[in-house]
This record gives sequence, structure tokens and C-alpha cells, in this order.
Amino acid sequence: MRTHRPSSVVRASIAGLLLHLATVGVPSTAVRAETLDIMAISAASGPAQTDSALRDLLPLLRRHLPNYTAFRLLDRRAVGLPTEAQRISLAGRLTVHCQGSSQRLSLTVADRDRVIVQTQVSLRLDVPLVFAGVPNRDGILAVAVVLRR
Repeated sequence: MRTHRPSSVVRASIAGLLLHLATVGVPSTAVRAETLDIMAISAASGPAQTDSALRDLLPLLRRHLPNYTAFRLLDRRAVGLPTEAQRISLAGRLTVHCQGSSQRLSLTVADRDRVIVQTQVSLRLDVPLVFAGVPNRDGILAVAVVLRR
């Protein structure tokens, strides 16, 4: 029985296709890892100042906290999603409990032992959620969560 060997034209075409796929990439079915960016923020009255790390949140902070002009990042943590139950301490005072995926994330924000908010959310990429209202020395404390990739 005679075996058929591909012609040099077919071999060159296959090699060219493989080279093309290697340079342009193949669409991946794997989803890039999601990370929950959790931030403790101080909002105060006084001279308008904002930490550079909060620039992307500034329009949201100004719109929802109009009585405050100074925003300072106190603490920041990242948690990979999906996650089993996690307890994250922020700024020595706040605690965030989170569990689940970006599509169904259970969140509890507490000030020391007092629960401020307990909710279940569905997050969208780079769209922040801000929970505010914990009284602080010269204003309030807020917790922001943002889904990142």
C-alpha cells in the first residue's frame, strides 16, 4: 500500500498558516482573571484635593458626596474572583466580607463590629460601587469596589 505524502506546496501552506496564527494570536476561550479592587476612602471638607489613585473615581465621588471636596485613599486591597468567604480589613477600622463571583457577589461592609451595608451585587468591569456614610474625624469614610481584569 502506498502512503500519500503532502506536497511541498501543502506543507508550505500549513507552515504559513501556523506562523500567521502565532503572530496574530488565536482567540482564547479562557477568561482573564477577575480581581476585586477594594478601597477605603476618606471624604472631607476643606481644600479640594484628591489622591492621584482616585482620579478615575473622582466624578462619581463628587456627584454622590457633594458636601465633600477632599478625597484621600486610606487603604487598598485586591481579591481574586471568584472567591470563597474572605474577610478584608481596611484602614484599621473597616471590614469587608465578600464571597462569590462578579455575577453574584455577596458583600458586607462593617465599621468595627457595626454592619453598614449587606448586599448582593452583580458587577460590571471597571464600574465602581461606592458605599459611604461612616462618620470620621473630619468627614466620612467610604468603601469603593471595582471589578478589574
